[in-house]
Amino acid sequence: MKTTTVHQALYGYSRGHRLLSSSLPIDSDASRILRVATDMSFDGRSRSYLSVFPLPSAKMQAFVRTWPAGNWMRPGAVWSHVVLVGWADLALIEDFRDLLELNRPRRVEDDNDIERFAATCARELTLNMSPRPDPSGISGEHSVDPVSLASAVYSSSRTVSVVSNVPENEEEVLLELFAQQWSRLRRSFAFRTRYRSSETAVRFDVEVVEKGDRVEADPVIRDWAKSLADDLNGRRPALRKFLHTYGAESRRGRRDMSVLVRAQETLASRGAILEAVSSLFFEFPLPNQMRRLKGDILRESGSFDVPEAVRLALAIRFSEHLDLGELEVGSRFVRLILSGSVPAEALDAEFGTDLTAVPESQIEPVLAEIADHLDVDSVVRFATLHQDLGLLVVARRPAFLFNPDVWEALEGESVGDVFASLAAAVQDEILESLLHGGSVDALTLACSASPEAWWRLVDLVSRSGIPAAQIVASAQVLRDTLQRIGLASLSGKISLGTNPRYALTVLLSAPLHAGLWRRVNARDWLKALSSCQSGELRGAPNWVHERLLAVSLVAAIQSGEIALRKRGWQNTFAPLHDALGNEYFDSEAWEVLGAALPSGPTWDRCYRLRRGAVTEIRRDEWGATSTSELIRGAGRQAPDMAELISRRKDMRKSWVRDVLRILGFQ
Repeated sequence: MKTTTVHQALYGYSRGHRLLSSSLPIDSDASRILRVATDMSFDGRSRSYLSVFPLPSAKMQAFVRTWPAGNWMRPGAVWSHVVLVGWADLALIEDFRDLLELNRPRRVEDDNDIERFAATCARELTLNMSPRPDPSGISGEHSVDPVSLASAVYSSSRTVSVVSNVPENEEEVLLELFAQQWSRLRRSFAFRTRYRSSETAVRFDVEVVEKGDRVEADPVIRDWAKSLADDLNGRRPALRKFLHTYGAESRRGRRDMSVLVRAQETLASRGAILEAVSSLFFEFPLPNQMRRLKGDILRESGSFDVPEAVRLALAIRFSEHLDLGELEVGSRFVRLILSGSVPAEALDAEFGTDLTAVPESQIEPVLAEIADHLDVDSVVRFATLHQDLGLLVVARRPAFLFNPDVWEALEGESVGDVFASLAAAVQDEILESLLHGGSVDALTLACSASPEAWWRLVDLVSRSGIPAAQIVASAQVLRDTLQRIGLASLSGKISLGTNPRYALTVLLSAPLHAGLWRRVNARDWLKALSSCQSGELRGAPNWVHERLLAVSLVAAIQSGEIALRKRGWQNTFAPLHDALGNEYFDSEAWEVLGAALPSGPTWDRCYRLRRGAVTEIRRDEWGATSTSELIRGAGRQAPDMAELISRRKDMRKSWVRDVLRILGFQ
């Protein structure tokens, strides 16, 4: 048997109504209240009255039994036996009938009885707190309608007065009503039986009186009050358990009773879960209000039979009223989506799981939690199943964009917009990773969203210090990307590199007819050619060398500087003349070169190159020595080239003789 200790006090007449005895000291505030509340007149049928009220200063609840003193005492004198229950114990009592037995009226016939009674009240009492094995609700005789009483008490903050021929018979109803309440409400609730209403030091919530001062209108009967009446009669034990569990967080007293009753009723019906939650958040909008009830409805291990998908959807929909971090919404959402048990679109359609509607103060922690529970593989699947949420996660965890599969899962312009919003340094890291992986699809989206991204890729390749073969491979990825985004999309601030790697990357990253190679000056092309012939870029395929020769020569020819034109011919003529004799000479290189050379037979590209050289020699008036060195580059066609020079009528005869002599033709 579970018991606790309670205190008691005795009030009665001794040269005035006052405290006669108590088992503990009573502070002045509590003493003032008790002295007034324990003194009352008896004019009706009741043999005793019961008053129950809080003593805030003592953190106790007073249960006062008052009855008339005998005729031998001063007329109008009364005895009041007070049982004082600490608020901590008050919360644990489920049945108050045992407590009521402790302060039944006593026979006091003379001074000896008073002395014995006072001595008894100076000692503590033991109260049985074990619940009755078969709680059956209200069982005694009473005339108060529990439905009307509950409707009146919990529909207003005013004192409710109920008339009864014998108020003493209504004590069980009042005590059951009190037992039905949660602990915080009990500590602020006061009720009594009395002959008639009167002003006192205590504001009573309910008074049952024999004589009403005015005619009370019948209260409007509330549907929720019928549920409370069923509980008072022992037919709704689940309701009382609900009230005691969740009413503990109530801060609005009597007003919350009807709210909680309706919540319990709707939660009991699975089909009304949205109605229940909507009503709950309307009444308790702040996250710290009714935290336990909200959690039991919406957390993963909640007490109510609600599908996990519905719980999450409701938590997101009503996020402004919750602490989503406390509910671990992020990790749960990941598990739900990846389980595939509920299609994401089904949640969106029924409840609206758009995380963009979550308050800014909560969205970051939730998205961080979601991202923390995703790895590279799972984020791809997650993004595929929930595009919008995938974008939000990636925006806050850009590292996921290193994976090309994430770009594919988040296909469309949106993922490009996320990329474009990142810092330039982060973008460069992502671009370099995608480039090395040959991820043309992802790079296409990135370059479409950030017009300067393609040129930054060119710059990244040129800075990387990789060998020629790897530049060729990276440039092919850039070329494939450019083919998809189109030349017209290339814009933004362009970094014009001057190192050979940059020139080679530009050369190979776009078709030569596109003309991007013109962004590199002639001197840099000649440097790149030198690097490919005998420097760090040796080992490039023949077709790459052929393109570099053609572009270097054309850039030099079109430079407008005599010295640069001459150097261009000197560095490219011999290898070009040798390569052009091969029918497999790179077609793009010939397209550019052929457009810059003099016209001639299409089948003899070497002849056109020689004619171009002769034209350049004549125009810039080369010396005999440099001219003869260039002619030697024609190999077996050197005599033919020499003949071309000798046939030029405008050339000085002495100069021609010098050239032919040097070549050994005279």
